[in-house]
Amino acid sequence: MEKSIFNRFSTFSIIEMAEELPRSHFRVIIVGGSVTGLTLANALSRKNIDFLVLETRDVISPCLGAAICLMSHGTRTLDQMGMLKDITQLMIPNGIFYTWQENGRLLSKCDTLNILEDRHGHPAGWINRAQLLQILLNHIYEKEKVLLRKRFVKAEHCPEGIIAHCSDSSSFKGDIIIGADGVHSSVRQNMWQHMKDDGLEERLNTDETAMTAEYSCVYGVSKAVAGIENGVVHRTMGRGFTFVLTPGTKNHFYWYLTAKMDKKYRIPHIPRYNKSELEALISRYMEQEVAPNIRLKSIYDNTTYCHYAPLEEAIYEHWTWRQVACLGDSIHKASTRI
Repeated sequence: MEKSIFNRFSTFSIIEMAEELPRSHFRVIIVGGSVTGLTLANALSRKNIDFLVLETRDVISPCLGAAICLMSHGTRTLDQMGMLKDITQLMIPNGIFYTWQENGRLLSKCDTLNILEDRHGHPAGWINRAQLLQILLNHIYEKEKVLLRKRFVKAEHCPEGIIAHCSDSSSFKGDIIIGADGVHSSVRQNMWQHMKDDGLEERLNTDETAMTAEYSCVYGVSKAVAGIENGVVHRTMGRGFTFVLTPGTKNHFYWYLTAKMDKKYRIPHIPRYNKSELEALISRYMEQEVAPNIRLKSIYDNTTYCHYAPLEEAIYEHWTWRQVACLGDSIHKASTRI
């Protein structure tokens, strides 16, 4: 049995289960090569349950987005599947977590992530999202079961199971379809359509308008700026905005500017933003101090990548229907940077 590299808590590993259990004839079709989808694929693989991952993109780990913060309960789960060593090698070293008022006054100073590790026996920290996806992919034994350029279109229920149809006219038969395809989930939309076809349209009155957005966020990656200590997190809380500066790797760091919208929007009227709107928001806070003697202008002038998007929020009532189930952001989307 594989041992955890952390000895403060005994960790049950499911790695050995693949050797003990016979191959199941049950097949899970996972739509979405996301963190959620690939984690599920790893768990199924180690339990000898057949699976197939259908990913829309032509790569699993595109160099998009910023960092993701793994908490201790998450790294404990990944440790059980033998990934913790790879993850900790790429995790950004943790330092002090500072919280500032808009006027530069220090609100709090805490060694948050290291305290979590001490209390829970597993680390918490930041990792590049693309690197995490690559680790999850590397640990899947049957990589031929991860299919790229497969855009899910619809599910077809049949007596022998369920069929996933893709936009390229390919189709894949299984026993259950899992939607791990994010906030704008095609699986969720198709599940709702099947519920309507079964005469349950009234049940969806709440779900179909559940998604809202009250905040928007510019998230970016910038080159190192003099005066910012590696491993330290700075969060500035102001009226109508929050700015978070997190540690990065290879002389880069990650940042998030979250701002309150003019009103609370509800689907299908949640706005989408272009570059001019991004720059208009940034210009409002260019002179805001986001770390001691560091203004947002210094961060933005060194930006290598940034994107502006609404922060959707929703918790849906119907997570499953017949042979379809949704996981992760596709069914419970929260905004944690506010």
